[in-house]
Amino acid sequence: MNYMNAYEDLRNVPAYYDYSLSFNRDESILEILKNIQMHEVVEMLNRYPQQSYFEFKELLGLSHPKMTVVLGSGSEDLIWRINNFILRNKKVGVILPTFYRIYQTLQEPCFINIPYDIDNEVLDICSLRKAIDEGKYEAVWITNPNPITGKGFYASELLNVIEANKDTLFIVDEASVDSVMDIDRFSMLNSGYYLKNLVVIKTFSKFYGLPGMRLGYVAISDELADCLENWGQVFPVSSFSIYMAKKILEHKKIFMDIRKKINQNRDLMTSLLNSSSTVVPYKSLTNTLVIGGRSTQYNLWQILKGKGILSFSLDEEKGMLFSNCVRITIHSGKESFDYLYNGIKELLCELEGNNRVYSVNM
Repeated sequence: MNYMNAYEDLRNVPAYYDYSLSFNRDESILEILKNIQMHEVVEMLNRYPQQSYFEFKELLGLSHPKMTVVLGSGSEDLIWRINNFILRNKKVGVILPTFYRIYQTLQEPCFINIPYDIDNEVLDICSLRKAIDEGKYEAVWITNPNPITGKGFYASELLNVIEANKDTLFIVDEASVDSVMDIDRFSMLNSGYYLKNLVVIKTFSKFYGLPGMRLGYVAISDELADCLENWGQVFPVSSFSIYMAKKILEHKKIFMDIRKKINQNRDLMTSLLNSSSTVVPYKSLTNTLVIGGRSTQYNLWQILKGKGILSFSLDEEKGMLFSNCVRITIHSGKESFDYLYNGIKELLCELEGNNRVYSVNM
């Protein structure tokens, strides 16, 4: 489902707070942007982006000296290029649910349903291993953690599967991983970037809260990197976007604090939802949380909308196990989270049919 366009008219209405898209909102990011030096911006804009690309790749390579990097105009640009220039005419498995643009830009995707437990944020690697053995795929798309359910595979277990299937190309989209508290246990970037049959996609849109910057990158083998760069745009990313990304990466402490706030806020929201008999939260690793209504007598998306909360309805999402579910995004910003928390608390009281006061302290 195209959740970029689905509620666009509603997003422009001041009465609604938008929690349907999965990028973060936080006042701290604005403080970083206030320190931008105009003379540096002018200098960046007064040259072709190629030099900026080289400097940015060097910056990323400080942590991963053997990593080959290809830049893109957001992860969506890279997804399109991978599907059209690397995976064309191949048998490609796609783990569901997932970001809709992954399967929409493939010729004939083979959908793979991996069972999940709503009370466990970690996915069963045995189910994935079995699906790959049975499917005989030439390539497999995995979003890890999952952008819909917030659940993920351990990187170490995923690494074993990838190493055991050297003739299969694995594309792992890590758009959601930066909000995971124990990120090193789930990200493939540190443990598997050297594998020739692994592509890892990263973005600045979600966790960093800058989707308009349009900057993503892939860690990829030299051979596949040449394919993407030869068939891509000459300059897919502006010098200004590179400048912004470099500024962001200078403030690691701020984003460590943002990650902690996201996880604290998600745990608070999960505790609140668990105290109700009318809804059920799906345990999540990330900044998104699925909520399921225990009854079909009401439409959860509609009643949240009535509270000014714009969520993402999952009723049409491929790979969901249950109906009457929505996904909300947990922001680290105080104002945004407080509005969401208080609105859902009020809604739960109404659904319970009483004036119950929930004993969850913020």
